[in-house]
Amino acid sequence: VEFYRDKRGDWRWRIRHRNGRITAESGEGYRRFEAALKAFRANALWTTRAVVTRSVGDSASYTLQLDSGVLP
Repeated sequence: VEFYRDKRGDWRWRIRHRNGRITAESGEGYRRFEAALKAFRANALWTTRAVVTRSVGDSASYTLQLDSGVLP
C-alpha cells in the first residue's frame, strides 16, 4: 500500500499490482495521516473477510458477502 499527499495536501492511499496498475484507492482525501490509515485498515479488514459468490443461473451477477452477512 502507498500513502501519499494529493494536490490539495490531503492524504490518500492506493494499492498497486506488481504490473504497476492501481487496483484499489481511497476515493477521498484525509487531512490527517491517521485518518487515511484508519480508512485503509477498515477497508482492508472487510475485503480480506469477504467472499464473492456467483448467483445461480446468472453469470453476470455476483454477491460480496462477509461471514456476518451480506454487505450493503
